[in-house]
Amino acid sequence: MPESRKHTASQPLAKFAPQSLTCYIPTHDRAIAPRRETGWSLAKNHTRRPRATQPRPLVKPLKTSEVDNYIFNEIQLLLAEKRTAFSGLRAGIAVFALPLTVLTFLVATSKLYNFFQVMPFLVIILVLNAGLIVLGTYLVFHAIKRIRHLDTLIRAIKLKHSAIAAYLD
Repeated sequence: MPESRKHTASQPLAKFAPQSLTCYIPTHDRAIAPRRETGWSLAKNHTRRPRATQPRPLVKPLKTSEVDNYIFNEIQLLLAEKRTAFSGLRAGIAVFALPLTVLTFLVATSKLYNFFQVMPFLVIILVLNAGLIVLGTYLVFHAIKRIRHLDTLIRAIKLKHSAIAAYLD
C-alpha cells in the first residue's frame, strides 16, 4: 500500500473508500450518500417511495384453487386423525382381549392346581386383569368418541362445500 493511502487517526476513514461506491440508505426524509472529496454526508433531497393509500392486508386473499387445496388439506388432516383414532380403538380392543385370554387359560387349567394354594398369585393376576379391562374399556370409548367427533367435522365441511362432497363418500 502506498504511503499516501495509509490511514492515520487524523484522516477520515471515508477518504480511503472506493471512489465508485454509490450507496443510498434512506433514513426518514434524508439519505446518507458518499461524496468524493470529503467523505460521507447527508443528502437533503432524497426522494422517498410513495406510500400506498390503503394498508396492505396481513393475509393475502386466497384464490379459488388455493381454497380448494386448503379444504382438501383440512379434510386430509381430519382423515389422518380419524385413522389415528381407529388405531387407538384397535389397541383398546387388544388390551381388553388380553385379560379374557388369561382368564380362559386359568379356567382351562384349573384341574391342575389347588385354588387355595395359589390364591395369592390368582389375586394379583385378577387385579392386573381388572386394570387391563378398565384401560381397554377407556381406550375403546375414547376412540369411539373421537371418531364420532371427527365424523361431525367432516360432515360439516361436506355441507359447507358441496362440490367436494362427491369426493368424500
